[in-house]
Order: sequence, then structure tokens, then C-alpha cells
Amino acid sequence: MTTSTPSFLQMLRQHVRSFRPVSTTYHGSSAVFVSDDLIKATHVFLIIDRVRKSLEPPYAGPYKVLSRTDKVFTVGIDGKPTTVSIYRLKAAHLFLDEFPSRSSPPVPK
Repeated sequence: MTTSTPSFLQMLRQHVRSFRPVSTTYHGSSAVFVSDDLIKATHVFLIIDRVRKSLEPPYAGPYKVLSRTDKVFTVGIDGKPTTVSIYRLKAAHLFLDEFPSRSSPPVPK
């Protein structure tokens, strides 16, 4: 099949005009898991996100939670309210309220 150059170009243009864009997919961020422990926590640990010295713990705290939203918590660090992203927090499981304070037994006289 032989076609002349002008007719080939005309057919090619018609064919290209019929192209429609393909729908795109959304590769945005997916939902991030936030544990129920963190949502209900009264105290949290703060992840130390820097190069740590040897034997330095990966978390600082525990710090008291002053307020919270979906993405940030306000915690009391050194007596000052500080806003921190939930991605830098870990729930602190404290047992201080559940157990009676230990005191030394009475000394017999």
C-alpha cells in the first residue's frame, strides 16, 4: 500500500487528534497508623531525631500531654508548652498511679 506524503500526514493528524489523555493515578500519602495508646496517652516520649552519642537513649521524656489534635500534641517540656508532631511521639506507659507508693516499713521500737 503506497500513499502519498500529504495524504499520510493528513491521516496521521486525524489519528493523533483522536488521542485522549489517560486518567492519572494519585500517589499521595496514605493514611498513617496512629495507635490507640498514643491517642489516649497522658504522657509521651519524644523521639530524639539527631545523631545520638553511644549509649544515648532514642527517646526523651516522659512528658505530660497538655492538649492534642489530629496531627500535633502540645506537651510540657521543661515547664513550657511545646507543639510536637505525632510522628515524633511514642506513648509512655506509666504505672505510678496504679500501684501504691512504696514506703519503708515502720521501724519497731
